[in-house]
Amino acid sequence: MSTADNELRCNNLKCRAFLATEGQAVVTTCSHIFCVPCATTLFSTSLICPACSQSLQGSDGTVMTTLNPTNEYKASILAGLPPHTVLEIAARALSFWTYQLSQESAFQALILKNTQERQSHSEKQLNNAFCDLQLAHKKISSLENDLEVGRRKTQESVNESRRKDRELSKLRDDLDKIKRKTAFSQVAHGADMAGTPMATLQSSRNRHQQNSPMVNTSRRFVATPQSTQQHAPFRPQSSVPFEPRQQPFFATRSKSNADNISDGSGGSGGRFRGPRFTTAGHGRPSF
Repeated sequence: MSTADNELRCNNLKCRAFLATEGQAVVTTCSHIFCVPCATTLFSTSLICPACSQSLQGSDGTVMTTLNPTNEYKASILAGLPPHTVLEIAARALSFWTYQLSQESAFQALILKNTQERQSHSEKQLNNAFCDLQLAHKKISSLENDLEVGRRKTQESVNESRRKDRELSKLRDDLDKIKRKTAFSQVAHGADMAGTPMATLQSSRNRHQQNSPMVNTSRRFVATPQSTQQHAPFRPQSSVPFEPRQQPFFATRSKSNADNISDGSGGSGGRFRGPRFTTAGHGRPSF
C-alpha cells in the first residue's frame, strides 16, 4: 500500500506522524492506532487508551500489526477461517477505516475552524489596523496642511518683520537728518545772534577803559569800582593780597612844592617848613 492510499496518522495529538512510513503500528480494540514509539511510552504505565480513555484489558486489547504485509502474509492470515469470520473481520477493518477517516476529518475540521477563527480575528485586526492607518494618513494630511499654513504664516511674519525693519531704519535715518538740520540751524542762529552782544561788550569795555583812571604802564593794574570811588591805588594782578597804602601824616613834598618853599614867599633861607594845619571839627588836624 502506498503512502497516498494509507493516510493513517498516529492518534496521539502531540505526534500526528504518518504511519505508512513506519511500517508497523499498535491497534486497539477501540479503533485507535498509534505509532510504536508513542504506544511504548503511553501503554508502559497503564492500558488505557489516551484518545478515548477506554480500558484495554486483555491479551488482545492492543495488537501490533504490519501496515505493509507481504503476499505470503495476505495468503496465510485469513486462510482456514470460515467465510462469515472473514466477512466479520473485513467489516471490522472497514469500520476501523471509516472511523479513522471520520476522526481525521473532524480533526481537520476543528483545525480549519480554529484557523478560520484566527483568520477572522486576524482580519479584524487587519481591518482595524487599516482603519487606523487611514486615520493616521488623514491625520498626517491634516498635519501637513497645518504645517503648510504655519509655514506660510511664518513666511508672512518674516516678510512683515523685514518690512517693518526697513521702515524703522528709514525713520531712524530721517530722524538723524532732522537732528543734524536742527543742530546746524541752532548753530547758525547762535552765530547770527552772537554778533550784536559781542559788539556791545566791546564798546562797554572801551567806555570803561576811558572812564578808568590812568595807571602805570610798567605794572599791570586793574581798576575796580570800589578802588576808583575811594581813590585807592590800583591793585596789581599778583598773588599777594591787596593792602591799601595809608597816607602818612607828614607827606614829602614834590619837587614843585620844594621850589615854592625855596623862593622868597616860602620863608628865609629855603628852610623846610612844615605844613599848616588847624584843628577843625572834633579836634582832628586839617591840612
